[in-house]
Amino acid sequence: MTDGNTRFTFTTSIPVNGSVSQNQTEWIAPQIILLGSVSLIGVLGNLLVIFSIIHSKKLHRHGNIFFVNLAAADLLVRILFFHIFLSLKLLWQQTTLRTLK
Repeated sequence: MTDGNTRFTFTTSIPVNGSVSQNQTEWIAPQIILLGSVSLIGVLGNLLVIFSIIHSKKLHRHGNIFFVNLAAADLLVRILFFHIFLSLKLLWQQTTLRTLK
């Protein structure tokens, strides 16, 4: 039971006093590597699904058309949107870190 006087504190990754910790600048390169590898694995997986269904005669079924369309849509999102998201995220981090220094 709570008595109604419970206080919640929220912390942010942006420091209030204007100092930038070393930990914030060290996370930029691992984020690039992690997000880039997720994007690459997704692109390769979608290409594998599309090419395997197209080239295998046993997989030419009506239900597999859905999987080809799903993989093609995900491939377009990963190619077109994911790189824009990554560049905007890194640009925001760089401008945030630059203004806090």
